[in-house]
Amino acid sequence: MTMVTYQQDLTLHEFTTWTRAQFMKWIEDPLGQVLVYEYIYGSMSFSLEYPGPLGEGVFGKANSNEKLVALAIQANGEAERFVREDGFVKVYNALRTFVENGEPGHDMGHVLRDVHRAVYMLEDPTVKRASQAEKVAYLLAGMGHDFSTSIVLRYVDDKIVGHAEVSGYILGRTLEDMGYPNLAVIVAYAAAAHKHNVANMYYKATELEGSPIIRRPFYPFELFEQDGVAYGIATVGARFTDRGSIGLMMALRHIVAGIGATLFTKAGDAVDLAGGTAARVALDDDSNHAIVTPSLESPHEGKRTMFAHITGYLGSVHPDIGGNIENDYNYYDPMFPRFQNLMMLNQEVWAEVMNALNEATERRRGVKSWVGGGVDLDAVWQEFADLVAWCNLSPHTPLVLAEVRKYFDMLTPQQVAIWADVLPVMREGYEELLDWTYQQALDVCETHPWAPQLLPVLAAAGEELAYDEDRIEDYLEEADTYYQAQPA
Repeated sequence: MTMVTYQQDLTLHEFTTWTRAQFMKWIEDPLGQVLVYEYIYGSMSFSLEYPGPLGEGVFGKANSNEKLVALAIQANGEAERFVREDGFVKVYNALRTFVENGEPGHDMGHVLRDVHRAVYMLEDPTVKRASQAEKVAYLLAGMGHDFSTSIVLRYVDDKIVGHAEVSGYILGRTLEDMGYPNLAVIVAYAAAAHKHNVANMYYKATELEGSPIIRRPFYPFELFEQDGVAYGIATVGARFTDRGSIGLMMALRHIVAGIGATLFTKAGDAVDLAGGTAARVALDDDSNHAIVTPSLESPHEGKRTMFAHITGYLGSVHPDIGGNIENDYNYYDPMFPRFQNLMMLNQEVWAEVMNALNEATERRRGVKSWVGGGVDLDAVWQEFADLVAWCNLSPHTPLVLAEVRKYFDMLTPQQVAIWADVLPVMREGYEELLDWTYQQALDVCETHPWAPQLLPVLAAAGEELAYDEDRIEDYLEEADTYYQAQPA
């Protein structure tokens, strides 16, 4: 690939005028990766014995309680000005280009649902005790932690910087250029830290032999109070908005995110995404077949079904489970009652889905063939694809749905019949969760002082997340065209 040389960090002009192809080429370029790495972690150490970072960067400016307090105090004035200057809408509009082209599962739909959850959490008692700067940072990192997934594929994370660091860079540089330098550091740190890394991670700087090993450090964070003010909210909050989808919403994303990862990263058969290609194997055919299998038991050893993945993941974040901060996601959950309420709702809806799955599995045991079994593969697929397309707004969703259909066709008549019984329950559950979080966010805005700035973003999010029959019909027709064009 032809390398492109950049002499300095990107500016707001590039962020708002570059094409997606330019961004993808930039982040594939080792120099682009170095710029992001140094912005987040500080100057590099190209040493096999001591794998960086050496400098300060965002990481070094915010990785202790003392530094965070000092930053927040400096950033409070910036945050107040940010709100007065309608900063939420400005950032959202400026960076939509990243989100609109995101990969399915981490696309506009995911970000907009994060916006609802982030606003809902503003009325949490612990969040309300945070400084003005961290409240603003929490909202920005909550809605923007996946901004980069249109240029850094979520499951192609084998470089010295991944989607979390690039999202932090995008948000941080944008806020700097808008005139909020201290707020930028808090937001960039929270976005870069949202992946829950529990240990240092090491990557080769390039694929060349003898390339130095570079470290992505573990992000230390702590929730604490000083002089009656809660700190650490931005980092914890960014993780909350991400984790708030665990359950049915995550299941509907996981189907296309997992299978899309294979499609977009298959070695020797990479899909060209607006000028940027990826040639790395993430999953395989057995994994994809398992994803669409309606069961807790996988047809392939070592490959989890979607139902098993979500059930296990949701169980690990139950609000009543405590744990070590470096190992369990839910360490601080008891301090956030509104987050606990959200997770309990996720669990209740998922329990209804699992009850439907268990009942359907028992009811459909006698279905052995398509003939006489009362199962219409095409009709069930249409219902399945309709729900998945509703949840995933990415323009690449039709391409991924065509790939999903390949594995759906491998299901037995009994398995398709089970899907036929479970899909109505999943659809009802998705609508319940979507409506609940949207209404909760609107309720917050009835009394919150930031309502004039937040309501335009909420309204836009609600409109785009609503069931759009025309868009979904177009997506399904496009998916069928891709599917029919696949070699037999």
